[in-house]
Amino acid sequence: MPIRVQNDLPVKEILESENIFVMDEHRAIHQDIRPIKIGLLNLMPLKEDTELQILRSLSNTPLQVDVSFITVSSHESKNTPTSHLNKFYQRFCEIKDQKFDGFIITGAPVEQIPFEEVDYWEELTEIMEWSRENVTSTLHLCWGAQAGLYYHYGIDKVQLDSKVFGVFRHQVMNRKIPLVRGFDDVFLAPHSRHTETPMDKIRAEERLTVLAESEEAGLFLAMAEEGRLVHSLCLEGEPGSGRTDLATALAGAILCQRQQGEMCGECLHCRKVLAGVHSDITLVNGREDPDRFKVEALRQLRAEAHRGPSEGRAKVYIIAEAQLLPPVSQNILLKVIEEPPPDTFFIFTCDNKFRLLPTILSRVVTVPLRQLTVAECQQ
Repeated sequence: MPIRVQNDLPVKEILESENIFVMDEHRAIHQDIRPIKIGLLNLMPLKEDTELQILRSLSNTPLQVDVSFITVSSHESKNTPTSHLNKFYQRFCEIKDQKFDGFIITGAPVEQIPFEEVDYWEELTEIMEWSRENVTSTLHLCWGAQAGLYYHYGIDKVQLDSKVFGVFRHQVMNRKIPLVRGFDDVFLAPHSRHTETPMDKIRAEERLTVLAESEEAGLFLAMAEEGRLVHSLCLEGEPGSGRTDLATALAGAILCQRQQGEMCGECLHCRKVLAGVHSDITLVNGREDPDRFKVEALRQLRAEAHRGPSEGRAKVYIIAEAQLLPPVSQNILLKVIEEPPPDTFFIFTCDNKFRLLPTILSRVVTVPLRQLTVAECQQ
């Protein structure tokens, strides 16, 4: 699917020469597709080079991608023409009232300067704080990752005795996390830096999960546990794999009064969940009751989702047999999945995730399930 950019963006010609489908804003207006909206905070000096690198990566998706280039107001770029910035970039103050599906904060050649001495640090902290509520998922790159770790978790970078430079072997540490799907267990990746974020402090932070690291070069990829995508899950598996039972157990874990990450089975909320009478859990099964998957019924569900929980800390909607949802019905649910009301969760179950729209799949975390063998059950 295409990347949507301004028609006269200089790197557009390069992308097209590489057979990357780029759509200008005039053509995109006539497309009946809701694109995924990505903001790129480009802190690099040579902004056109960075634009090209990021757009190449974003082209590897089945979704139409609408990219907004963003720059800071508190720093004057000396390596990119002002005319380019004025034409293709927006200041943070111009976009802060918008919502984004994704946001990318790039690196910057300020690695050896203390964070507070970077001239745009105050504005960057405002952007990172804003991203908590206005962005579904934020990707921090290079120095941008060090800045994120420092601002959100108080983990400062440290100066190295010598520069880390080269291509190093890395190990995937959490294979089941979707972010590393497609990675080899051991892969090569480059590093070039004078500082590092200490691994012992990363591991000590319970809100962070290390996804890939190198014994020689250190941290490569980490994920924040509170990522907002967990508001929507898709449990994919064949009949008999326990999709609905797991969805109910997850709903119970969300509502459990003890908040230990699983159902205690003893508190009032857990007992109601197990009895199937909890008022904050709504089960919609399109196979048992096809009328629940019709447009009007789902519009009503969408409206109810904004009313808040009645007795627990959250509301949970289980959309069972979601592969039976007609495309028009999936689009009804899309808006509420993109911007879920506070304390509202959606759990889809299906036998084949590819029967869901790409726009739905891009906004849920898919968990594949399978039936256990007799030997596995015995164990």
